Amino acid sequence: MSDKLTKLMSELKHKLPDIRIVHVTTADGIPVFSHYFSDNNVKQDKLAAVASSIASLSRAAAKHVLGDGFANTVIETANGIMLMVQCQYQNKSCVLCVTTGRQHNLGQVRYFAFKLAEVLKKI
Repeated sequence: MSDKLTKLMSELKHKLPDIRIVHVTTADGIPVFSHYFSDNNVKQDKLAAVASSIASLSRAAAKHVLGDGFANTVIETANGIMLMVQCQYQNKSCVLCVTTGRQHNLGQVRYFAFKLAEVLKKI
């Protein structure tokens, strides 16, 4: 992980205390990396498959229903959120997935996810 990415992970934990996972997968579901901020039983390969599948469906919906490109998708539950953002990493189309617990601020999560996506694009 680059120094800038490591610094951003530390900043994320400080600004978003209830952040649980930051995960990047290729568009076709190959895990690139995961950073777990707390103990959990989510397997990296399962998260990659879920995130890439949901992003793929979101891309199709954005294109065919809204006539636009996919930017992000949010799944909200009583236990937290899962935000998936289209991104680039090492010139590959990827999906950034950020999960939180119950104590989250969706605006802040989106802000930092898009900031992280910008950093990933430059690596």
